[in-house]
Amino acid sequence: MAKAQNLSMTHAKKEDTKKYKDKKQVLFHDGTKLDIDVVFRPSKKQELGVDLLKLIREKIEKLENVDGNLLTDVLTSLIVKHFTSIQVKGLESFDDHLEMYKILQDNDYLSPILQAFDPIELQTTIENTIEEANKQMNKISDDLDRILESQMESRSELNEETV
Repeated sequence: MAKAQNLSMTHAKKEDTKKYKDKKQVLFHDGTKLDIDVVFRPSKKQELGVDLLKLIREKIEKLENVDGNLLTDVLTSLIVKHFTSIQVKGLESFDDHLEMYKILQDNDYLSPILQAFDPIELQTTIENTIEEANKQMNKISDDLDRILESQMESRSELNEETV
């Protein structure tokens, strides 16, 4: 039986390269191309979730409503941003991501990109990201409820003292 070697960063990097180096190229009607990740890195999936929550929080802080369709469009934009070679600058806000989605869709880029992803990889990433976002939104909602309750109790105590 061969003796196991101690793990080194060199070995870990080699394994990382083997697992995540594969890209698929999408060629578009206008002669442009885009490389997409065949396997999604867990760290990129995590960044995707963090970015989605940040964008949702932005809308909540502005007291703006976010429906499911808009959220799906922004999530799709984030997936393209994180798992392709698309070059984006100034893509910071919810509305920026919504604009990116619309431009890609209106100019027939989005469908070929989404079709090029591994369907299982894409579906599980979407499901897991939405599930985690829902958990975080429930926590935020619970925190807001507690804050409101606390404020109501404080007002009630103040009213009782002044009576």
